[in-house]
Amino acid sequence: MQMILDGQKRWASDGRKIDVMNPATLEVFDSVPDASLEDIQFALECAHRGKEMYSHRSVDDRIDMLMRVAEKLAAHSEELGDLLCRELGRPYAQCLSEAAGLGDFFRFYAEKLRHTYGETLPANNPGDIVMTQREPLGVVFCIVPFNFPLGLYAFKAAPA
Repeated sequence: MQMILDGQKRWASDGRKIDVMNPATLEVFDSVPDASLEDIQFALECAHRGKEMYSHRSVDDRIDMLMRVAEKLAAHSEELGDLLCRELGRPYAQCLSEAAGLGDFFRFYAEKLRHTYGETLPANNPGDIVMTQREPLGVVFCIVPFNFPLGLYAFKAAPA
């Protein structure tokens, strides 16, 4: 499995890989890139370019994107559940349950976005109005533990 940077699948720039082993069977069934500092820097540059592209998107566009992600995750839940089972050695039913619930995070935040508005707050001076407006903050970098990798990823990525 390769990493995706700038919309393209890639191996680590220095060619290093990490074997992925099923802890239940000790079978090595895949390898993943061992990202170098150069790869990480490139990923951050891509993320900043993406921020510029998406920060001006309308609320409706953002909702549509979240809903499309939810649909794709639902369409691949069995494949993701199988992969989780092989990577973690957990019982298949637990892995399938984790994978099947991924789209729910994205649907939840899409619906939340439909109802997220600025607020009017009390002002110190009579006649003044204090209002809030939500704006994108920037690039989000997440490291999640191995035990529930897809669920924890979705829990962070969907609201971001």
